[in-house]
Amino acid sequence: MKSFGLGLILTVAFGAFGAWGSPLCTDQSATGVGGSTLNYYVALGSGGCIMNGALFSNFTYTYTVSGSGVGAQTPSSAVSVTADGSTSAFIFNSTWITTSTQVGTLSLTFNVSAPAYPVDSLRSSFTGFAGGGLLTPLATCTGGTCGTPTTFTNTTVSIPNTGGPLAITDAMTLNANGGTVHVSVISDQFGIVVPEPATYGMLGVGMGLLAFLRRRK
Repeated sequence: MKSFGLGLILTVAFGAFGAWGSPLCTDQSATGVGGSTLNYYVALGSGGCIMNGALFSNFTYTYTVSGSGVGAQTPSSAVSVTADGSTSAFIFNSTWITTSTQVGTLSLTFNVSAPAYPVDSLRSSFTGFAGGGLLTPLATCTGGTCGTPTTFTNTTVSIPNTGGPLAITDAMTLNANGGTVHVSVISDQFGIVVPEPATYGMLGVGMGLLAFLRRRK
């Protein structure tokens, strides 16, 4: 019975803090993520970063522009990232623009794993305008309880509690069509289920036991 109880505590502790080498998503210092632009988050790869008990990993990004106009390719190093721990949100800011005959195609993806504190809602928002052109945004989630897929474009969607892994995709087409299309903000927010105080206590005990076992070794 004692070994079972210890195993349960350690399992919970490892589930919450299993990504030992992963920095906090909100720490953009040199010892954390490394910087405040998207290229640093992409460079984390599968190791990702942690926010509110969830692991955000495998960031990918592409943006291409075809046709004639003033819009230009926007690299990941020109996309600023705000990781908001108070709302469990990622906010991506840049200047994505197409004019005249240009068509811009954007794809931003990442994974979310939350084995300790499940995700129960998704929210996305895009800030932009289309003056004479056509802006087509799309936010989708697959994996976990998201189905194939769950669409949450510019809205909030509730999903059954899931630890994932979830695959999040933000895609959009900026078709100037003789006018101007501009996007400045892409935001993804996650409802992460906070455990009861008793669960926090168990996690604390689990972490204490891990520290004790390490010292004994």
